Parts: sequence; C-alpha cells; structure tokens
Amino acid sequence: MAAVCCSPPGSSPGGSTIIALTSGITRQSRWRFVVLVVIACAIWAGRGAGLGYLFGNTFENGHRAALLIALGVALTCTTIVELVRHRLKARRERGATSTASVAV
Repeated sequence: MAAVCCSPPGSSPGGSTIIALTSGITRQSRWRFVVLVVIACAIWAGRGAGLGYLFGNTFENGHRAALLIALGVALTCTTIVELVRHRLKARRERGATSTASVAV
C-alpha cells in the first residue's frame, strides 16, 4: 500500500515500480518492504518540506538556485547514507573475522 502512495527519495514514478519489482524478484518479505518504503516516504516528504520551509523564497524567485540546492541536499543525503552503510559493513566483517579466529 505504501509503495503506491509515494515514491522513494530521489526516484521518478518509474523508480517505485522498479523497486517493487526487484523486491518481489529477490523475495524480500512484504513487511520489510513496507517498513523500508514508509521510512523512504518520510525522508522524501521531510526533505521536500524542509527545503520548502528553509529556501521557499529562493525557490520562488530562482528556479536554477532551487535545482542546485535540491540536488546538493540529495547528493549529501546519499553520501551520508552510503558512508554509514560502508562503515557498518566493515564493522560486521571485522566482527566476523575476529569471531572466526577465536573459534579456530
């Protein structure tokens, strides 16, 4: 239901269709999909509302500035998420390596 109501952050309307298809193909659980889509919708809506609140006058008077600010925020959010994801993965791998060496 949530996938029909909104698109994930930064995606086009076709992006939500692709995400739904790949989630089905990879047999992702329905509840995990719904939870992740709800989180994505909250981020997407919060980002849009926050940008409108902070830069409303700029957006109204200059479309180029609005585009650049929106792209900058989207790239910053993506970079932060990827850095956190990378660090968590490295931490898990270090933990698995230390556990394996103790078991031997």
